[in-house]
Amino acid sequence: MRRSDTGLIVGLLLFFTLATGWLLLRSQKDVEKAYPPFSSFSPRPQGLMAYYELLRASGFEPLQFGETIYHYPERGCMLLASESAPDISNMLGSVVDERSLRLWLEDGGRLLLVCDRDSMFISKLLVDELGFSPAPVYAAPPGCAAARQAGGQAGEISALSRVYRPGAIYELDSSRPMLWSEVERLEISESYGTYNADLQTLLGVFDPNMSAPDLQPVVLYTPVGEGEIIWLTAPELLSNKWIARVDNHKLGLALASFAVRPTEAGGEPLPLYFDENIHGYGRETLNEISVLTQTTGGRLLLVSAALLVLLFFGAAIRPARFFPLLTPQRRQATEMVHAQADLYRRAGARFSLAESLVDGLRRAYASSRHVSSMPSDRMLLEWLERSGADEPALRDFLRSKILPPVPRRLLELAQSCDRLRRRLEQGSI
Repeated sequence: MRRSDTGLIVGLLLFFTLATGWLLLRSQKDVEKAYPPFSSFSPRPQGLMAYYELLRASGFEPLQFGETIYHYPERGCMLLASESAPDISNMLGSVVDERSLRLWLEDGGRLLLVCDRDSMFISKLLVDELGFSPAPVYAAPPGCAAARQAGGQAGEISALSRVYRPGAIYELDSSRPMLWSEVERLEISESYGTYNADLQTLLGVFDPNMSAPDLQPVVLYTPVGEGEIIWLTAPELLSNKWIARVDNHKLGLALASFAVRPTEAGGEPLPLYFDENIHGYGRETLNEISVLTQTTGGRLLLVSAALLVLLFFGAAIRPARFFPLLTPQRRQATEMVHAQADLYRRAGARFSLAESLVDGLRRAYASSRHVSSMPSDRMLLEWLERSGADEPALRDFLRSKILPPVPRRLLELAQSCDRLRRRLEQGSI
């Protein structure tokens, strides 16, 4: 190993040691907890703690569900929140198993989706698993289209997360249905976009000042087997930062009431679960160390770092001397034919070889004519005359069944059979 390579490896190990020590010291000081976004445990602006506590205070008795992505409660409504904006926790955490979710919905489960249209699992769940076509949605029930009235609170237009973008206030029509009776105004992210899917629109917004105002769905609904999907396409509405704006909290209560309604008249409301396996990965907080050690992506990151060190170790060790593989000398095809002819001559089986070559031609002829019986010598001679094939070696052998003791004649017979067999396979004869 060269001295420069040794110094590089020592430097890398020293860097990883110092970085790990810094993370440990930072986590011990407990400077700031890295709460996962859209978790009911999280007090961050993207968290759902305020919405969770609002539901508890309103008598809904929500529950925090922490099972794996392959297990869902037999009866109830599952709230699953996410966002397409990158975050260390949602990049390193669990993902949704769309097939398990579809089977649970078909068996009668209800899903309250709180995520934007660009979330990773939306297209897989709606298009790939449930088979919804990307048809544009422009219609909404009477009174369910809210018109833009004014700008909302300030924010960063270039922010990746919708929670930190500026808002716009929309006002619902007075003729809105009972589901939205308590909701008069909403504040939604200014950069709100449309989503194309053939789902029923329960609530949408539009800007009347636009020359061609398009309806932007906010709440979508569709039955799936015996279950249902209620989809809030603006997740910022229920976040800690936005839920207290205008009537966003009333929309959250209306959604919860609609999601947990009894399956039959006079029945009990369904329990409402927050899927903390997806939101928070079953933990109340994640600090810098636990993100690396307690999440799937964090463990992969540690393994990748270890492999990187091993890679540098391998690059620093000089490999053994390389010797090219010995390859046999290329031979001509005619050499093989001559060798086989000489072998059969020595064994006294030249006639058997000739018969074997002609039998191969017989099989090719029968296959090209789609017949099961092999042609006789007379049939082959008649076929040669009809086709006009000039093959004297084959013709002489079929007539006399005698092969002169000259290697050249056996080679000529082999070449004749090979030419005719190829023409039969190509259909040119």
